[in-house]
Amino acid sequence: MQLYLSTAYLPTVEYIAAIRSAENVVIEKCENFIKQTYRTRTYIMGPNGVQMLAVPVVQTHDKILISDVRIDYSVPWQRSHWRSITTAYNGSPYFLYYQDFLKPFYEKRYDFLLDFNMDMLALLLKLLAIQTPVSLSQDFSHAAPQGTTDLRYSFHPKRPLPESLNSAEVYPQVFSDRFGFVPRLSVLDLLSNVGLQFSEFFACKR
Repeated sequence: MQLYLSTAYLPTVEYIAAIRSAENVVIEKCENFIKQTYRTRTYIMGPNGVQMLAVPVVQTHDKILISDVRIDYSVPWQRSHWRSITTAYNGSPYFLYYQDFLKPFYEKRYDFLLDFNMDMLALLLKLLAIQTPVSLSQDFSHAAPQGTTDLRYSFHPKRPLPESLNSAEVYPQVFSDRFGFVPRLSVLDLLSNVGLQFSEFFACKR
């Protein structure tokens, strides 16, 4: 099965599970940029509850392709995101193992959002030992090619997930004693809390 996905910043557990279940994945690079989506934002669980992290982008009044969206460094978002991530996960069992892989993304400056997201995705898939081939689209089509499952607009922070993508799996979370289990967080939450046992969570996703 081939999947058609939008790009995402530190994507959700469910997004990564969908990639793992596919034979190959195409990331849309020819769509017009859509604001207030997972393309620029992610959610983590901190000591005060769910926290949104959003990558600021250079604003334009015109429609712009996702591949042309530039990251805005007029605010110190990298420092802020990394501080929030370390505050959230320093107390988790496995974050210390993964932090050295992740920290360079909060030090290096990427010009384009898509490049940043794709390099981050490649790292996450490597850490998770997911070998599903991932490529970029070459042109835009409103309908996915025959034989392709179109999930480009299925993952949205303000809309429920389709039932087929929902996960009933529960894993330990650092602040579950305060907030209970919270789904649809960044896969960073799963990595930090479960570590090398992640395969048990993903096993049912194939």
